[in-house]
Amino acid sequence: MGLIFGGIMNSIRKIINWTLWALIIIPVVLIAGYVISEKALLVTPQTVADGIVAFFGAFFAFLFIKLSERLSLIKKGNTNHFNALVDIDRLLNRTFSRLDTNILLLQDDINALRSKKLLVWNILPIPFKYDLADNLKNIDFINDYFALTLDIETLNNDLSTIKVTYDEIKQLYLNKQVSPEIYESNIPSTIKRVAKVIKFMESYKSNAIRLCAMARALLKERDQNIIFVGALPKKHYGKYFQEHTKNELTILEKEVEETKFRSQEEIDKINKSEPIF
Repeated sequence: MGLIFGGIMNSIRKIINWTLWALIIIPVVLIAGYVISEKALLVTPQTVADGIVAFFGAFFAFLFIKLSERLSLIKKGNTNHFNALVDIDRLLNRTFSRLDTNILLLQDDINALRSKKLLVWNILPIPFKYDLADNLKNIDFINDYFALTLDIETLNNDLSTIKVTYDEIKQLYLNKQVSPEIYESNIPSTIKRVAKVIKFMESYKSNAIRLCAMARALLKERDQNIIFVGALPKKHYGKYFQEHTKNELTILEKEVEETKFRSQEEIDKINKSEPIF
């Protein structure tokens, strides 16, 4: 809010400066012309008055247009801020859902490795986008969003490294370029790295759910509309932000559990159905 009012006050200060200069310069020019040569310039007291009235009419119309443009830009920026929060809410839903899926897949992969089975990695990259923060105005939320985004990017790189390393040794084993003993000697380190990644995923999943609740708490500010500029986003978390986040987190966690329950029901239904062939 301070950032927005700061922009408005800068515009008002410029308008006041223009007005003061106009009040000084225009009357001086007109009166000087009248004094120098009333007949030559055909200037009378009435024309001086008419000129001043005409000038200030046009001048204040110009100021009104400029102020309207400034307010429109502020309103557009506020709208873009809340639209970005909506996009981040949707992205984070995909993020923690993908993390949850990958955790289950990696746990199955660990069991397969322990059984000395060959793996075909089917881990999906975790979605993230840096540019969604471009239109945000809340500095605290921007920092929290970037922190999670950087963690997700690092996680994707770690997953890619583990996959490439395992696939290389597996391919050498399939081509009989290394012995079964050498292949099996790499399994414990792979399991250790995968288990470590799972712990990071569980932490990032909790962070993604909480950040999603925080985005929803900030979206509640849309109800506080102000004339001309719409809802004013806060530059920092407010006094009651943690309380609002806690409420949104409770609702979101309930939604997550309900979604998982419905998904599991569908999976169980498919598994119990008769085979097609």
